[in-house]
Amino acid sequence: MADFLAKPGVVQADIIAVQEPWENPYNDTTYHPLKQTHELLFPSSAETGSRAREVRLQTGVGEVSFFNIYNECGTTGTVEHLNRLLDSRRKHTMIAGDFNLHHPAWGGIEASQDPGSDKLVELCDEADLDLWLEPGTVTRDQNGEQTTIDLFFGTPDLTERLVVCELAPDCHADSDHLPIRVLLDVDPQPPTETQKRRLWKAMDTEKFDVFVADNLPKPPQLTTPRQIDDAVDHLIDIVQRGVHESTPWAKPSPQANPSWTKECGEAVKHSRRMFRRYIATHSEEDWQTYKLARNQKGRVIKAALRRGFRSFIEDAVDQGPQGLWRVAKWARSRGQQQGSTMPALKTADGSADADTDTEKVKLLRKVFFPQPPEADLSDVHTSQERQGHANRRQQLRLPPVNVTEVRAAIKKAPPNKAPGYDALPNQVWRILAEPDSRSEKRFVPLLAAIFDALTLRKAGPRDYRVPKSYRPVALLNTLGKVLEAVVATRIAWCVEEYKLLPRTHLGGRKGVSVDHAIQLILGRVHQAWGEGKIASMLLLDVAGLGALTPWAQSFLTGRSTRIKLPNGHLSDPFPTPTGIPQGSPISPILFLLFNAPLIRACTLRGLHHGESEAYGWVDDVCILAISNSYEENVQLLEKALQKAASWASKHAAKFAPDKFELIHFTNPKSTTTATTTTTTTDGVSPRSVDIWEVPDDPSGYNGMPVIILGDPILTILAPSDIAKYLGV
Repeated sequence: MADFLAKPGVVQADIIAVQEPWENPYNDTTYHPLKQTHELLFPSSAETGSRAREVRLQTGVGEVSFFNIYNECGTTGTVEHLNRLLDSRRKHTMIAGDFNLHHPAWGGIEASQDPGSDKLVELCDEADLDLWLEPGTVTRDQNGEQTTIDLFFGTPDLTERLVVCELAPDCHADSDHLPIRVLLDVDPQPPTETQKRRLWKAMDTEKFDVFVADNLPKPPQLTTPRQIDDAVDHLIDIVQRGVHESTPWAKPSPQANPSWTKECGEAVKHSRRMFRRYIATHSEEDWQTYKLARNQKGRVIKAALRRGFRSFIEDAVDQGPQGLWRVAKWARSRGQQQGSTMPALKTADGSADADTDTEKVKLLRKVFFPQPPEADLSDVHTSQERQGHANRRQQLRLPPVNVTEVRAAIKKAPPNKAPGYDALPNQVWRILAEPDSRSEKRFVPLLAAIFDALTLRKAGPRDYRVPKSYRPVALLNTLGKVLEAVVATRIAWCVEEYKLLPRTHLGGRKGVSVDHAIQLILGRVHQAWGEGKIASMLLLDVAGLGALTPWAQSFLTGRSTRIKLPNGHLSDPFPTPTGIPQGSPISPILFLLFNAPLIRACTLRGLHHGESEAYGWVDDVCILAISNSYEENVQLLEKALQKAASWASKHAAKFAPDKFELIHFTNPKSTTTATTTTTTTDGVSPRSVDIWEVPDDPSGYNGMPVIILGDPILTILAPSDIAKYLGV
């Protein structure tokens, strides 16, 4: 402990939790050299029982209960004792300790499972605890045995304030256990101004429809972009004024429930009136009347909540698998709120930290909307040649958009999705698009081009000082999304009717799910095994977007974005010349068309030593190589990577080789034994050194890496035993 407590990183900590400390045999204490900076809290010898100690701390977020525990190997006594301690609900709880229990939930999918580890899993479920350490992180390394038994848990409200939970190798000192560093932001945050919202359930639809019909003129002939912009602005202004006249402001409450009805409110009011009458008279008759009203109130509320929940489940079932996934997401996140804190962000080179809101927005803008590399246009014809080539191509002509298509797109859009900067949800357009609406014939949906990007934390244990630990969620104007949905439907029809996409480009297409993609890949692997061949797969990570068609070019240009931080800070609009609007109905199909040439380029056939086939799911691409040997598979994958690099240079796209994954599939029924050799990691090509254990084996081995050519250095990608594709 002396060496450990002398580390600068340990001395800087506010709390140092130690399990199995050295015990002084002469008095109730342990080694404590930090008397100037830290207070020692050590149990006395009179205390017996389980090794679980609780410390309550007063912080900027209120009282925090911190448990430091040690669980003996092969037992669950401490876990059971901790369960009893947590019976009294605590709002803020942290638990750290050596649990000596193995389970895939925290040890990774390859970890073993101890008989008593389920009790800890049940404890986390009952106490609503989140695991802060990334699953699979090795916390104990002894004699080549690596396990995850030192864990850190916290309640969801503290999880939103978690900055990082990671190993601290700079604090390690002669122990088989690795220290864990946790940074938590518990400073009180200034109250953020709650954005006002409308109570749409109380909207007077008749009054709204009449107002819009009286103030919205007949649609003029629109021929120029300026006329379209002016018509859109005027329409939104009229609708917003109609909302102001017909819809009251909501009064948000943490106790609000969407299943609450007017009958519930009336029952509550009646019960309160009866109670006030009893307080005034204290008569037996008034008491009995109050009891009847109180019991009736309970029955009314219970029935309303039951109907609301059953309706929620029925709607989810009607939506199919997507609805069930939404229910699962709701169950995991209910009672939790998105954190309003964001720590100082680190720059890529680590030279400085972004502390102010302006600096954070500037750094997030670089990460969310990076400048693409310059595209290689050497193969592009001159403008005159390109125009002549376009005239010779077959043009797909479609009839003008009609009212039926617009009404269908509005009806299909979810009514309560988060709106864009104009704060108008889809249900407003539903009212105007009804056939019996007074303003239906004057309602012309047009495209709006500015959107807000709400910054949210990515799920899972991460270092939230890194900008890539956040993701933008674009809040697009619902009016523009209506027109985009119509165009997306038409493009999707053309894609399927004229077979514009490769057969293996599956994501974002109607009637195709992740299961189809996985089964298609597995079927091809098993077919290769049946033919006595070997299969290998390389997973790519693709980003970027280029111009597609004149319409798409106009759709993707002239856009601007505002970044909204968790604390409510909203930046000024800035241009976003790259990428596609996340959340737009048309974005998936545009991206499919954008990277379809990549799928075709990476599919290699007619080669004498094998073939490769690329599979795509929107921006997730994998390449499956099949041949007679591992060596030939590696050659196929490297050749496909060269084709992919050529595509990226022409389309101003980027790859992230550090996110690539390689897996060599091993046939469990194969009678041959593959030879495995450790690959080099010093930057030298494995094929330039003597790596063969069996020199005369021409088939290679199942540990062969793929060499990814790069500028200025190459990357050696070693295969892994397990690879995750599309979450499977």
